[in-house]
Amino acid sequence: MAMVLNGLGFANQRLYLLPHFSTQHLLGDSALFCAETLKLMKGIIWTSRVPETLLQARDLMKALADDLASANDGEQPNFNSVDVTYADIEQQWIVVYSPHFTYRLCGSLASDYQQYQQRLKRKSCFILATNQTDKELMDGHQILADYKNRQKVERGFRFLKDPMFLASSVFLKSPKRIMALTMVMTVCLLVYAALEHRMRKSLADSDSSFPNQTGKMINNPTIRWVFQYFQNIPVIYLQQTKAAVLNINAHHQKLLQLMGKRYLRLYS
Repeated sequence: MAMVLNGLGFANQRLYLLPHFSTQHLLGDSALFCAETLKLMKGIIWTSRVPETLLQARDLMKALADDLASANDGEQPNFNSVDVTYADIEQQWIVVYSPHFTYRLCGSLASDYQQYQQRLKRKSCFILATNQTDKELMDGHQILADYKNRQKVERGFRFLKDPMFLASSVFLKSPKRIMALTMVMTVCLLVYAALEHRMRKSLADSDSSFPNQTGKMINNPTIRWVFQYFQNIPVIYLQQTKAAVLNINAHHQKLLQLMGKRYLRLYS
């Protein structure tokens, strides 16, 4: 909850550091990883990407890049785990090698193939750090999986920050009201995600597709686009007893049938 408040811009202080906010595991990008912030997070298990500007990180990636590249199968990332002390905090760092990274060199270096390969290996590496040094509780595979899953959560909360959600139009000062609004927004995101999952699963199970913004047929549209696609469907009531739904095309009808009778009934 505290990270949601900070991430959405409702609070200008780091609420996850306050004692009345319970934080079990904190995931962050390289902006989280600075000595001052890490020292403040005592008692919190955190995982963060290490910024490449850190000299200690650059030296470590340079030292391990060749070995990681040689051991990589060309399909999935691989990594080495290293015990490190930074900001007087014992940490577990994993140096990850991603085989799908592309890197372009310009100028004189572009014609030096050996130099290009060295740069490519180096740029294919990044470092994740955690203060959970017990590998029985959190090993490198878990660290990498948690960091990847963070991107899924961020994509969801990007929806909450969208101007169409109108969250920025609400001004609150009381922490209790801010938390209440955030709870409502999180429930909205839950409904949004559940509806999108059901829609995509229905399309996949029936081997069906739906037009995207350019008219291309796809089987994984966002629910936001579907909402927009269903705009401008007027309902005309005749003699206060009969209703006529207009502008329903074949794509509307097909998706409503896949979603179920309850959805179809609303547009019939």
